[in-house]
Amino acid sequence: MGLFSAAKIAALAISIIGSTSVGGMGLSYTLKNRNLSHYREKRKLEKEKRRQLEEEAKKRINLSRQEVQHKTMMKELGFKAEAIFKGMSENSYFCWEWTRSIYEQYKSLDSDNCQKKVKKRWGEDVSKYPEKWFRSDPESAIRFFSEYLFLTGDKHHLLKSDSEKKWTTKEWECSHKKDGEYVGVIVASCYKEKSIH
Repeated sequence: MGLFSAAKIAALAISIIGSTSVGGMGLSYTLKNRNLSHYREKRKLEKEKRRQLEEEAKKRINLSRQEVQHKTMMKELGFKAEAIFKGMSENSYFCWEWTRSIYEQYKSLDSDNCQKKVKKRWGEDVSKYPEKWFRSDPESAIRFFSEYLFLTGDKHHLLKSDSEKKWTTKEWECSHKKDGEYVGVIVASCYKEKSIH
């Protein structure tokens, strides 16, 4: 019985060793896959973060380019902002220009040059003339309308919008849109609420 028992013990030992090594290999494979999936997920997140950072950098570069283009364009234009107001009589207008900053004192054009500017802009048809007209970058427009037409702070975002918008402030109904000539510039026209065309 000694030999038979030794053979049984040997067979049992071999089967335990085999099971352990196969089980160990299975366990090792499972752990390896878990670790790999963790690293894959980590790499995926890092790749997504890099992509987002690259997109943000591109946006900043584009904004910087637009700012440079806008400043260059403003220098070429020779003005920072311009405004035209209807006077008390039917065909009288006042024209103001700011060459450096809306925070500085405006320059008034003489009556003849102002009338030429008005006719060049709207032609001979007086019915097309707005009562107030303003052209500049959105920040200057906000400053202008806040100071001269009492635009409230809750409407500032409207002037920053790229799309055409209509809005009211005090007794004025206004609209603005992108300027057709210059990038980064808006044009706003206002009429008294009762005389809207």
